[in-house]
Amino acid sequence: EEREKERTREQKRIEKMKSEVRSQKPEVKAIAVSILATCYLLLATFSFSQNITATATLDTNAILIGQQAKIKLQVEYKTDQGENKIDFPKVADTIIKQIEVVGQSKVETFIPDSNDMSQLAQTQTLIITSFDSGYYAIPPFRFIINGDTSKAIQTEPLLFSVNTVAVDT
Repeated sequence: EEREKERTREQKRIEKMKSEVRSQKPEVKAIAVSILATCYLLLATFSFSQNITATATLDTNAILIGQQAKIKLQVEYKTDQGENKIDFPKVADTIIKQIEVVGQSKVETFIPDSNDMSQLAQTQTLIITSFDSGYYAIPPFRFIINGDTSKAIQTEPLLFSVNTVAVDT
């Protein structure tokens, strides 16, 4: 609802700018038209970015060497504004040199809120491990929307700690 209100306010501002442009001199019109075009692009970007969200969450931020952790990748979007085909990131056997992927689930689709049947979510779980102690930044995961790389969205990076095992003496 809030997104729709914001979109309506933005469209009203654009219509007001259009009427002001009609009454201007030609050189002012050229500037105003370019500003208007920028507003349309921002509105389109705003509308698109508000409809699809991507998150990555760790089940734990720290493990001991050789233990496993899970990363849950999730994308949520509305279906009432058209179909969306989400391409999940292709994950190899390592995320970064120090973090190995030992398993991954298939992508699952579900309705996260039974009161809003137009909202869909897709998830995939990655199982990771590491044999090198340290603090690591897991880079953002990138999702391609409808095959268009210019409309890709990504998660926030994750921080991950791998600790050594205390040795008994």
